[in-house]
Amino acid sequence: MIPISTLNMLIAVNLIMVVYSIVDHRNRIYANVVVAVTSAILSAFIAAAAVSGAVYDVVGVTVTVMNSPSLQNLFNFISTVMFVYSLIMIYEVIAEVNQKKKQGFGESS
Repeated sequence: MIPISTLNMLIAVNLIMVVYSIVDHRNRIYANVVVAVTSAILSAFIAAAAVSGAVYDVVGVTVTVMNSPSLQNLFNFISTVMFVYSLIMIYEVIAEVNQKKKQGFGESS
């Protein structure tokens, strides 16, 4: 069981990771690619937790279970977008490495 406050913290961390992976697009350490993949996985986890009955809130002495299909749809969409964005960034990294290899071979001959 996940308290609602922990879910809110996970959502905030996920949104920070999404913003970081988009803003720091030209990072040559490629941390943005790792953060984008991690963000996609975290989004999928949040989407699954939103409808599985794993999130609860304590109101007084009563435990209230949260079930939110709309939150699931939102984070499934974010997860899909981040996975596609990650694939695009991985393709760009591979293309850049191949281009550097071709330039390196051209200079030595």
